Amino acid sequence: MAGDEGVELTAEAMQLSDVSKTVAGGGFVYSRLDCIGKQIGGLGLLAEYPFLRHLDLSQNCIKDVAPVGKLQHVLSLNLSSNAISKLDWTPQELPHLLFLDMSSNQLAELPQLHMPALRRCDFRFNRISTCADFQGHSTLQTLRLSSNQLASAAGLNKSPKLEVLELSENMLADLNDVYRLPCLSTLDISKNKFESLVAPWHEMAALKALDVAGNAFAQVESLKPLEVMASLRSLTVAGCPLEEQDGVNMRLEILIFQCQLQTLNGEEAA
Repeated sequence: MAGDEGVELTAEAMQLSDVSKTVAGGGFVYSRLDCIGKQIGGLGLLAEYPFLRHLDLSQNCIKDVAPVGKLQHVLSLNLSSNAISKLDWTPQELPHLLFLDMSSNQLAELPQLHMPALRRCDFRFNRISTCADFQGHSTLQTLRLSSNQLASAAGLNKSPKLEVLELSENMLADLNDVYRLPCLSTLDISKNKFESLVAPWHEMAALKALDVAGNAFAQVESLKPLEVMASLRSLTVAGCPLEEQDGVNMRLEILIFQCQLQTLNGEEAA
C-alpha cells in the first residue's frame, strides 16, 4: 500500500487517449492523460510524453508539480485533491495552458501565475491566506478562491479581462485593495465578514451580478453603496442580520437604492 508520498507514475496507471497529430505534423501521439485516484506521488514518467495537451491527475498524492511544467503543449491541467503546497513553475513553462484546477490542495498563498494564455483557474478549498504575490493577470477570465482563509483582498487587481471572481467563505471584511478589474461582471463575496458594501465599485464598473449573502449587514445604510453600481442587475443578499430587524423591509430598501435590479435573491425584482 502506498504511503503519504504515493507511488511513481507508471505506464499501467496511465489512461491515454485522443490520438492527434504532433504540433509539427510529423506523426501521431496521445494528447490526453487521465490518472485519477491512483495514489500517484511521482511524475517522472511524464517526460516521455512531451506532446500531452490535457491532463487529469486529480485525487492522488502529488506534492511536486515541477515535472508538469516541462510539458510545453498542455492546454488543460487538473491537479485537484492532491497534497500540493507550492507552485514553482517558471515564466517559461506551461506557455499554452488555458485551464488550471488546483482546488482541494494545501496552498497557503496565491502565487503569481506566469502562464500567458491562462483563462480559468480554480483554487477553492485550499489554505490560502494571502494573494499579495498574485498582482493580476492579463488574460485570466475566471478566478475561483472560495473556501480559503483570506482576510485581505490585496493582490487581486490589474486583471483587465477578469469576468468572474469567487471569494465566498473566507474572512474578508472589505475590498479596499481591489482595483483595475474593468470587465468583472460576476462577484461572489458571500459568507464573509462584511458589515458594509462600501468598496471601490468604480474599479468594477461592469459588475452585473453580486452575491453578498450571509454577511453581517445590520444597518440599512450599509446597503447604500448599491446606488453607484450602474450596471448591477442581479443581487443576492439573503441571510444577513438586517433581514431579522422589525420594521425593516429589506427588499424595499434595496430597490430604493438600486431600482435597476432585475433579480433579487433569485426572484424577479419587480
